[in-house]
Amino acid sequence: MYNFNSANILLLKEEMKSALSVVLLFSWLNNYAQIKVSCTGTSITAGYGIADSLSYPSQLQKILSKDLIGNFGVSASTILHQTQYPYVSYPNYTNAQNFNPRVTARLNT
Repeated sequence: MYNFNSANILLLKEEMKSALSVVLLFSWLNNYAQIKVSCTGTSITAGYGIADSLSYPSQLQKILSKDLIGNFGVSASTILHQTQYPYVSYPNYTNAQNFNPRVTARLNT
C-alpha cells in the first residue's frame, strides 16, 4: 500500500504535469500520425486510490484517442527486479509490449 501524504501528492502533481506536457506534444503530432502510447508502471499509472477517469492514462485518452492509449499499470508492484512483486513478472508487462506502442510512458515511485 502506498501512503499518500501532502509531499507525495505534490510530487504526483509534478510528475503528471511532466507527463501531460509530453502528451500535448503528442496531441499536436496526432494531427499528422497515429501514435500508440503504452503507459507502464506502478500504482501511479494504475490509478490506485483515485477514480479511473483521473489516472494519467485516462487523461491521455481524453487528449488523444482511446484506441491509442493503453494503461498497463499494476498497483503494489515495483520496478525493481529483485523484489517480491517486480512489475516485469505481471502479465501487464508483456501486454504493454504486445500493444506495439510507438511511445512508452512510465511513471514509478
